[in-house]
Amino acid sequence: MKKLTLLLTCVSFVVLSSCGGKASVDTVAKKWCELNAKFRSATNDTDKQAAKEARNKYENEIESKYKSDEKFMSKLKELTQACD
Repeated sequence: MKKLTLLLTCVSFVVLSSCGGKASVDTVAKKWCELNAKFRSATNDTDKQAAKEARNKYENEIESKYKSDEKFMSKLKELTQACD
């Protein structure tokens, strides 16, 4: 019985966490701007490279997830230009 309860709890957690759906364009833009700010404020090459990699990784994740949503991507581009 304990194993079944544990299994159901784990399955429920996975299902609920995957149902989060789409992030808001404002949230995505805010995170990108934060990553960009870290890149710009890095004081040494190691930190600058790490920040650049983190920003690029995030860009790739967002592009792969939302590339078919032209409205979302257009608004995102507009919002991120403000902190570019």
